[in-house]
Amino acid sequence: MVEIEERMDAKQFVEILEKNLLPSIKESGISEEEVIFQQDNDPKHNSKLAWK
Repeated sequence: MVEIEERMDAKQFVEILEKNLLPSIKESGISEEEVIFQQDNDPKHNSKLAWK
């Protein structure tokens, strides 16, 4: 769980994924193929930065 105190932008979104979500998946022992990542159409989720 990550607490966000301000509005999140695309850069923060990507940092959270890289620093928190991806390591959590690896530590859990679940294969990446089994993970379903669901998001809405928020602009930061669909930004060029997020899709790199």
